[in-house]
Amino acid sequence: IGQLTNEHCACVHITTPQGEFYAASIYFNHNDNIEPYIQMLEKIRVLASEQPLIVGMDANATSPLWYSKNQDASRQRDIRGDLLSEYIVESRLIVINQPSIHYTFSSQMGSSDIDVTVANEPLMSRYNPTWRIREDWGLSDHNSIVITTKTTKNSTPLSCPDQKKRWNTRGMAWGEYEKALSLEKATHITPDFANRPTDQKIEAIMRWIGKTNDKTTKKTQAATTFRVKWWNSSLARHRWNVQKLRRVLRSIRRQNGDTLLANSNYKLAVKTYKRKIYESKSRSWHQFVEQTGNDEPWGSAYKLCRRTFNPNGISSIVCDGTESKNWREALSVLMNKFFPEGPAAEIDQEVTAEVPELDTNDIAYAISDLNMGKAPGLDGIIPEMVRSLWKVSPDCLTAVYRDCFASGLFPDLFKKGEVITLLKGPDKVRTDPSSYRPITLL
Repeated sequence: IGQLTNEHCACVHITTPQGEFYAASIYFNHNDNIEPYIQMLEKIRVLASEQPLIVGMDANATSPLWYSKNQDASRQRDIRGDLLSEYIVESRLIVINQPSIHYTFSSQMGSSDIDVTVANEPLMSRYNPTWRIREDWGLSDHNSIVITTKTTKNSTPLSCPDQKKRWNTRGMAWGEYEKALSLEKATHITPDFANRPTDQKIEAIMRWIGKTNDKTTKKTQAATTFRVKWWNSSLARHRWNVQKLRRVLRSIRRQNGDTLLANSNYKLAVKTYKRKIYESKSRSWHQFVEQTGNDEPWGSAYKLCRRTFNPNGISSIVCDGTESKNWREALSVLMNKFFPEGPAAEIDQEVTAEVPELDTNDIAYAISDLNMGKAPGLDGIIPEMVRSLWKVSPDCLTAVYRDCFASGLFPDLFKKGEVITLLKGPDKVRTDPSSYRPITLL
């Protein structure tokens, strides 16, 4: 959400199959007055309105409202905490922090509970979040906070649009594919095929191709885990050593002991760990560039250096001075810009002149002239599949094309496409709808 994102705040709108919600992270600078940050929080709360909202804050403030321990350590933090607490109560936000023996923040300067997580009532009722501190995660002075959500029984999952079908045809033996089409034909193409309406003919052909693809194309198993290329067992040992020294330091600090030696050992271990990470990343990057650069000079390494991977990401769109609140609004604005609605066309259904029958040779020539290797639309059917289908059963495609030719209409199933938005140039304003142009894959 561009209008609510700056150096101290990040606000996003998230959509999942279980629902959608707003999430924000705010850093309250301890040297600044707290009122501007509270005003930022109020803007986010108003934006979310009746939508679920969760906000994580490094508030640099303490309060019994979020179970802060050792409040007397800083009177300034107590005052800031009182102001923030008053706002939270008045705005009917809900603090989801829970009592814990661990602090949310712990450093050589001391420990405190200055991090607070709040949510509104719609998020609490729909997702029922739980909150806990994980002191054993990470190496930052701020401990990791884990928030677990669970949708309630009365919540309704979002309806998802039809997903684009994808089949991996790399290395496909098209002769074998045509044999599979022949074996599958009888299941989907019934004797009354020629007498069916055009849309039903198209649906039958799509099911036929889809079922054949499911049986013949390569199945790609999505990776359940992602391995970081530069990570190794040596780094794991260094991380374990840093975490051990961190626990020792915190234990001494809780007992009010002398932390000078423990802190020195911990800092040295962190410095060594970071240096080893840098060295490992450098080696991994050089290996990657040498391998991919030799195999494909203008491939991944070149694109990464030129920063041309995914350059057209759309965060929000401004229309008539108003910025979109979520991706649905942004898409709606772009679609209206790309495809403005005009007056409804009047179609004369009566054919006054005799339409000649579409010649089979013309269809064969058009199919043979298709450009191979083109990206498919939502149905996932590529030109190679159409060419194979023509070899196996030209009568089915002929029946569909003759129906279209005779009626003078383009079937609705052929009009469903995937719209790809492209930024017209790197110097274009990304929030301006006119900075994009569409490509529709049918």
